[in-house]
Amino acid sequence: MTHITAALTSFGFSATEAAVYEAGLRQGACTVATLSRLLGMNRATTYHHLHVLEQRGLAHKRMENGRLVVTMAREEGLRALFNFEEAQYKERKERLLEVCAKLPAPKAAERMPDVQYFSGLAGIRMALEIAFRTKSTHWDILAPKKNFFSDIDEAYAAYYLKERKDRRITSRSLWEKTSENVRVSRDVIKERQPRFIPKVHMLPFHAVLILFDTRALFISSVREMQAVLINSADISSTLQMQFNVLWELSEVPASK
Repeated sequence: MTHITAALTSFGFSATEAAVYEAGLRQGACTVATLSRLLGMNRATTYHHLHVLEQRGLAHKRMENGRLVVTMAREEGLRALFNFEEAQYKERKERLLEVCAKLPAPKAAERMPDVQYFSGLAGIRMALEIAFRTKSTHWDILAPKKNFFSDIDEAYAAYYLKERKDRRITSRSLWEKTSENVRVSRDVIKERQPRFIPKVHMLPFHAVLILFDTRALFISSVREMQAVLINSADISSTLQMQFNVLWELSEVPASK
């Protein structure tokens, strides 16, 4: 998947629509027949995908010497699309916050389930939204080199980092040491307080663990795409004790 396809699919385009757009960019102004031939697609299907792109400002049609010619919008079209999507997102967020403010108060005896299971990308995002609302505004994180955040699309990874920063969530992070992260930037050291797990204690692992308040959130790899959130003072304190021991034994990275 190219960067263009990944970006467009994150905005709700299908992979085929993204492929049509990318082919049009490479070809420049061309006929629908030319695009169809390049993509190995019949004209009716090409017209359909071009219509979607045109509706969202990324394709333009014009008649030239009696032929219908298609041109793909470049930077100006992508910026306009982003601005439109950003405005739509803000509007939806405001409406959702209005709904949240009007929710009835929980009954005195009501409490969150002790264990919650989440599946798929939408489920993991929901679990992280709970973690973002931590009362202590602090996380302790255990993460392997390859994990959900390193493998997920760049748009959500950027949102995740921005949300942590905006909510002023401090953290301590235990990382797997590799040749790629021997040195860490000062900003990352300040924001995440990373340390490297000693090799003597390393075994292959793939899930991220986030400890916050009285909760423990386990997030699997992108391959499994699932998360489990445990709300238990007993379990979280036990995991916290183990984290603290490993933290004291771990190596402080050198700064760049």
